[in-house]
Amino acid sequence: MILAIWAYCGAARGQGTAFTYQGLLYDGVKPASGAYDLRFSLYNADTGGAQVGSTQPHSGTLVSNGLFTVSLDFGAVFTGNDEWLQIDARTNGASVFVPLEPRQPLTPMPYALYAEGANAANLSGGVADTKLPSNVALRAGGNIFSGAQAIAGSASLEFGHGDAKQADAGKIGYEESSSDSLDIVGAGLDGTSRKVRMYAEGGVNLNGPLQLNGSTILNNNAGADQIQFQHGRHSHYKAVAVRLCLWTFARGALALA
Repeated sequence: MILAIWAYCGAARGQGTAFTYQGLLYDGVKPASGAYDLRFSLYNADTGGAQVGSTQPHSGTLVSNGLFTVSLDFGAVFTGNDEWLQIDARTNGASVFVPLEPRQPLTPMPYALYAEGANAANLSGGVADTKLPSNVALRAGGNIFSGAQAIAGSASLEFGHGDAKQADAGKIGYEESSSDSLDIVGAGLDGTSRKVRMYAEGGVNLNGPLQLNGSTILNNNAGADQIQFQHGRHSHYKAVAVRLCLWTFARGALALA
């Protein structure tokens, strides 16, 4: 027996793992006809190798002028690797199967080729988190980013999106409110109650001019009741309870008015 020609195509549906296999079987030098027992096995190499999936027996398969058609289902074993089909045949009721050589390589059908290159707009369903590479950030949180991260152009990061707060509050953005600046907008229900709270037990260093608008309260909860104002080589201490109404620097000294 010689398997002379073959064709491989899949069922026209989007579910299941079964596919249709068509072949041309010769008995000696003539096309075979009648009922034959066929056995199909999948391997990961054209010779030797390891079997993939289970063996598929098809007893009493009708062969007409050499042509036969069977439905095969090895399960979800196709992962993009090359696979070869081993076919054994015997006349119906015979005791010994004859292996048909060589093994037949399984090539992609048209729908499989389409699925491999289809764009996202034509795909449906989701991809399990476990199937994603480790460098893909999940919306559920718990992500740890290392190295430099960049957001290009005018953009913002908003916290508490959808919560009851003033529109655009709770944001850190670049050029969102003013040109060439990093804007921090506190969270609040309206434009008079937005707040930003910073915890920096190790200290905060601000370089450059500092402008404070609105009421400013300096509160020291570290145990020392002194606030230091320093200009050049001169330092001046005042108790925390002192209210600074107006101060100016003159000749490197701090004057209170």
